[in-house]
Amino acid sequence: MLRNVLGSFASAFVGVLVGGVALSILFGAGSFEGLVFMCEMVGLATLPVWLLILLPLYTLVPRTSVLWRPVVCTLLGCISGPVLLALARVCGWPHHIGLLLPVATLVGASTCLFASLTATRFHPTLYGTSKA
Repeated sequence: MLRNVLGSFASAFVGVLVGGVALSILFGAGSFEGLVFMCEMVGLATLPVWLLILLPLYTLVPRTSVLWRPVVCTLLGCISGPVLLALARVCGWPHHIGLLLPVATLVGASTCLFASLTATRFHPTLYGTSKA
């Protein structure tokens, strides 16, 4: 179980880094401090998604599921990032949040790609052990 939590957290962390770099490029944060700030902003938005969606899915979807194939998982991430951002907009987040849809796509895709590529390391098999 701890490996599942670690794997899902690592996946979310990769998504936060990719989103922070994308925001830094998009808004021209030219320093390391600017990059850290952008990663913090993406992390604040990603934390509830990790706790409420990614962690339960990571622990409940069996490793043998077709959802763990890299192409399928990455496409689902590409779709889920913007959908979750749009839901945040509907729930009252600022109007200009629509500018971040490409960043949300990158965050979702990179998170899911990393999760699918490392699933054999962090995700248990049918027999309760992990292929390491």
